[in-house]
Amino acid sequence: MAQVRRLIANWPLKAASLFVAILLWFHVQDQTTSVERETYSVPLSAVNLGPDLVVTAMPKSVRVTCEATRPALESIDPTRLIAEVDLSNAQPGRNQVVPQLRQPLNVRAKWEVRDPVVTVEVERLQTSPHRVEIDTSGSPPADLIYLSATVDPETVVVSGPASKVREVRRVRAVLNLSRVRPATSYQLKVEALGPDGRPLSMVGTEPSEVSVRPALAPALAPRIVSVTPRWTGTPAFGYRLVAVTADPSQVALTGKSQVLSGIASVETDPIDLDGISASRTYTVRLRVPEGVTTNNPTVQVRVRVERIPEAGADDQAP
Repeated sequence: MAQVRRLIANWPLKAASLFVAILLWFHVQDQTTSVERETYSVPLSAVNLGPDLVVTAMPKSVRVTCEATRPALESIDPTRLIAEVDLSNAQPGRNQVVPQLRQPLNVRAKWEVRDPVVTVEVERLQTSPHRVEIDTSGSPPADLIYLSATVDPETVVVSGPASKVREVRRVRAVLNLSRVRPATSYQLKVEALGPDGRPLSMVGTEPSEVSVRPALAPALAPRIVSVTPRWTGTPAFGYRLVAVTADPSQVALTGKSQVLSGIASVETDPIDLDGISASRTYTVRLRVPEGVTTNNPTVQVRVRVERIPEAGADDQAP
């Protein structure tokens, strides 16, 4: 009797506990046995494409559904799902291909590709040699002048879909002059440009980079010097030379600093004034020393002459 009394003691609480346990058991059983569905966007890749062909258009992904229990669904890593299209029988043009899913081996589930057929466009692969041209950007350091550049290799092979390769107008590498230094080579990316001057998509080069070695020279320093007119001969009898001036009176010379340091002025070619009887303006070349340049190779030289008054002319009456 004592055992019976202990058994039935607090029976409402014991009955409630049993009821909760049964509910939890059914809930867990439902989670582990009921089937749910998840939809994934799975990256699509091409396999077994012939060496002379190239894919020009294909969906980036396909929709895939998975039916499995909740624990099974939670064990799936969507980033590891991969779908493939077998292009072993593909021909140039549009191909209708059935995508296949690489199913995870450790998951018991029912998989279905929601896009049963995809369109894959294929073209013949074409190659063509092109000479690499050098385009420049920026300005060289203040102490340097960019002259040219050598490229190694000088020619690359452009490859890609035939329709794209036919659009190639030139192949270039871009050299940033702001970073160049003497006796230095740079590995630069090669770009194939289309009719609009922009890089073409789906077109590559072999090699993809070239070695570019710029030819540089020390920058030439400017120096402002005066212009000295030269002349020969004398005005006509009864006339005298009043003034000879140059316009501009100063010019900028450019050259190596050691050469410019010894130049204070630059002379003009000689002007023949023999026998002139009126003021005139001459266009005359400057005599610039060797190794020196100027933006003003010629100047205007104004020559002013006047009649010499006759002796005693001021004392005569009008």
